[in-house]
Amino acid sequence: MMISLLENWDRAFENAVKAIKEKKVVVYPTDTAYNIGSALDEGVADKIEKITGTEPSCVIIANLEMLLKYFDLDDEEKKYITQNCPGPYVFMLKPKSKMGIEDTKGNIGVMIPNHRFIRKVCFESNVPIIAVPCVLENKEIVEKIDLVIESGKATAAKEPTVINIRERRIEKQGAGEFNFE
Repeated sequence: MMISLLENWDRAFENAVKAIKEKKVVVYPTDTAYNIGSALDEGVADKIEKITGTEPSCVIIANLEMLLKYFDLDDEEKKYITQNCPGPYVFMLKPKSKMGIEDTKGNIGVMIPNHRFIRKVCFESNVPIIAVPCVLENKEIVEKIDLVIESGKATAAKEPTVINIRERRIEKQGAGEFNFE
């Protein structure tokens, strides 16, 4: 099923929250790209990997309160995140407990996007939402998705900037300009 945010924001919101809570796979817009995701769950992560061929290692978080619920942040990490979020950044962080999508260093990419819709869906669902970049034009993938939320316009051409605060390193330059000052 595909729902347009421009044509029916309320219907898109209600269906997205329901799908996330039911651990169905959803395509949703952010300020940088469309993503495929659902509630953070190892079974869902495996399903998304089978659909996309990409192992999930990033989540959408609604706000700082939710971030602190799932991740231990030192003062420096808090400072950089509060100064730059919401925005086009993925911060590599260590979760408080194993989540099943950590990279080889035990980190998970965390994004608080500057897209009101997906932040509100995340807040209402009350769980981190897996985020794997997706191209809506890829019909093979989109046909396997339970719900597609279409925003009526192309998102930014670049993916988010990926930042490892503890190692003071930009791992991938993307849509957001960032410096360690």
